[in-house]
Amino acid sequence: MLTSSPATRQKVKVFAKNAALTAEEAPFPSLNGNSHETSNVTLNLDVAAKLNGQKSFNWADKITVQLSSAELPEFCALLMGYIDSMTVHRADKGIAMERQDRTIFLKATKQGGGMYALPILTGAIFKLNVMTMELLKRQNNTNDANVIIASLRMFAKR
Repeated sequence: MLTSSPATRQKVKVFAKNAALTAEEAPFPSLNGNSHETSNVTLNLDVAAKLNGQKSFNWADKITVQLSSAELPEFCALLMGYIDSMTVHRADKGIAMERQDRTIFLKATKQGGGMYALPILTGAIFKLNVMTMELLKRQNNTNDANVIIASLRMFAKR
């Protein structure tokens, strides 16, 4: 069930040398405008650059992209290795992700400057996949992960 407080929603954080990623469960409105239905969930991907000379990240200048209901399974297929890359475009920003050996390289860009890049390592890929599978099960009103996996393989034709 989607929680009302952003502080208690599922999230995975990834920290790298020059950038960080937070993937967080997020509501999206249904066709009738209700964002509180438990099946209306997706992920927000927030990417921020490291502040110069500091250990913290500039979350005030982050790039945020909310995955659509079509992009969430594509993201899961990428995490599971069924596809090699994906790109998400919005009017003034985007995120590109590509599998590289045991990592996924993520690059976020925005209009007017700003490009943040980081590798997502195996442990974080696993955590992201577990969270994404859970959200896909909720979106599709099933508790059967095998249904989701079969659908992802069919999507990726593997």
